[in-house]
Amino acid sequence: MKDVDEDPAAFAELVALGLMTIPVTVIDHRIVRGFDEKALREAIGNL
Repeated sequence: MKDVDEDPAAFAELVALGLMTIPVTVIDHRIVRGFDEKALREAIGNL
């Protein structure tokens, strides 16, 4: 977990992904924006 409010490097990573909103979850290069339970379950299931 990274805190983009407290960690400038984490914020830079978020911006590099072209994202400006949180939460963002990255699972094995898959980006899930917001709290999308279905997408999170699918991403975890593909590990």
